Amino acid sequence: ELRDPMIAGSQGEVQVQAPGKLGVTAITYSDDRKIAAVGTEMLSEGDTVPGTAIKVKKIEPDRVEFEDETGKTWTQNVQAKKN
Repeated sequence: ELRDPMIAGSQGEVQVQAPGKLGVTAITYSDDRKIAAVGTEMLSEGDTVPGTAIKVKKIEPDRVEFEDETGKTWTQNVQAKKN
């Protein structure tokens, strides 16, 4: 059975963003609470980005460090809000 490739997520497919393409839109940071808004999800250190094998390794006041299943890590800054 074929699916329409122009329909995002058709037939239960999960769309995975490539490393470096995860949108970090906000961070709440204190000594006892570190939360990052990644896409539409609120994630803490150690959480996995839903639909991916990408883990939130570390949250800093202005950036998030991610790690993929191969152990590769990268850091993304909070994206500036567009008006």
